[in-house]
Amino acid sequence: MPVAFERFVLGAGHHQGRGKVQCQILFAHCTSMVKEAWRPLYSHLNDALDARGIAAEAIGFDFSLHGSTGRRNLTKDQKKAGKRLKWIEFCPNDIFSVLEKVRRPKVPLVGVGHSMGGAGLTFAELERPGTFDHLILYEPILRPPGEQPSGVSPMVTGTLKRRCKWSSRDEARSYLAQRGFYKAIDSRVLDAFVAHGINDEGELKCTREDEARCYSNDGQSEKSVWGSLSNARSPQVDVWAGGSSVHLLSLSTAYKSVEEFSRALQAAFPPGAGTHRVFESRGHFAPLDDPEWFALEIAKAVFRKGEARRAHL
Repeated sequence: MPVAFERFVLGAGHHQGRGKVQCQILFAHCTSMVKEAWRPLYSHLNDALDARGIAAEAIGFDFSLHGSTGRRNLTKDQKKAGKRLKWIEFCPNDIFSVLEKVRRPKVPLVGVGHSMGGAGLTFAELERPGTFDHLILYEPILRPPGEQPSGVSPMVTGTLKRRCKWSSRDEARSYLAQRGFYKAIDSRVLDAFVAHGINDEGELKCTREDEARCYSNDGQSEKSVWGSLSNARSPQVDVWAGGSSVHLLSLSTAYKSVEEFSRALQAAFPPGAGTHRVFESRGHFAPLDDPEWFALEIAKAVFRKGEARRAHL
């Protein structure tokens, strides 16, 4: 069964159907989120591209276990795997499934991923080097060598204790708006999550058990992902992080600051035009907290005013 996705042409001439699409941008969400959570960002990205005279196609999708994709794209073996299900396996499969449907020949492809989404895009690039012309990875969950966690992660125990059912979407929104990272995310993002991440029965589409599996068993140590990053063929890989975030440092005992971790991660990719950036006032969920800021940073990274960067055209 296909992965659920949606696509929008943004920027110059899109209202009239004019303008050549100069770039495709594939957006990969974080754990528990949904493709529709990117929609507020698309609105701001549209304005930024209009100002640059650029038309681009934005594509969002729901990873397996999430949103409208749910479990329908898992193989029989993956469904049987239960707790052993690894997102290092289903994430790239989901991405390739979407690209088979939407990929435009000879149009540069940019991947933008947040957290698990950034790791998923990286897994896809390593499985099929050269898939992406540019990767923008905001705090991708990529573990340094020898850093596979032991024991039960607090993320797992916390997720399994989380409330997962409400009498209505309205009740769910009121509840979530007062708790955890949901308190800080943009209200439009929260609206999109409640509308599309909670089913008609008031239950989370990504169950807390499935979300916990994502945290407990990514499978990276078995495939030595960090050590394979040099096999990527994307001409530009940008690693971004929030200076006030603790998520990256929770992945490693070897690095003492976000700056040190993100620099080491970016350096593990092949030398090229990529950069690492730390946004000091931002946290792990910054793409959800402030979609306007994230859209503008993407536009600046991918496009100069009036033209796409040389890496893409």
